Amino acid sequence: MPGEKGVSGAPGKLGPVGPRGEKGDKGEQGPAGEKGAPGISPPTPPVVAFSAVRTTGLEKPSSNTVLTYDIILSNVGGAYNQETGKFVATAGGVYFFTFTGMTPNVAHSNYFVRLMKNGIKMVGLHENNGGQSHYQSSSNSAILQLQPGDEVWVELDSHSRSLYSDGNRFLTFSGFLIHSN
Repeated sequence: MPGEKGVSGAPGKLGPVGPRGEKGDKGEQGPAGEKGAPGISPPTPPVVAFSAVRTTGLEKPSSNTVLTYDIILSNVGGAYNQETGKFVATAGGVYFFTFTGMTPNVAHSNYFVRLMKNGIKMVGLHENNGGQSHYQSSSNSAILQLQPGDEVWVELDSHSRSLYSDGNRFLTFSGFLIHSN
């Protein structure tokens, strides 16, 4: 006759890992997660550009003279001041400027024009038609690093005899922001 069941002994050692089972069926898709925080867009870079023309000339200035331009072709961003003839940077960055000069059709005419930044000459422009009666036109350009509030203008030197323009708009001053800081 069988006896009473005895007390269980201590568990034996763990056997070896068995073979991997077959892959189960794909489970159901879980619920959608919460909506994330809105992303941060980089700020839109400012657009700064102007182009101005002068329709009258200047003769024998008694002192160095800031050129003003009577027709504004564009002034995106409003940084060019038509009354003072100065561009005032509203945004820091790298800017491109260009300007022109022209002698009248009169012998011994000349001009000295320069692009100024905060009272310092950046680049210059000079024409002299000598004893010949003919027009001579030139241009110059510069790429400048500006900070907000920096001023840029075109200046006619007091040693100039004559700078010419008329309704054909020979004298120009233009600039634009290439890249903002």
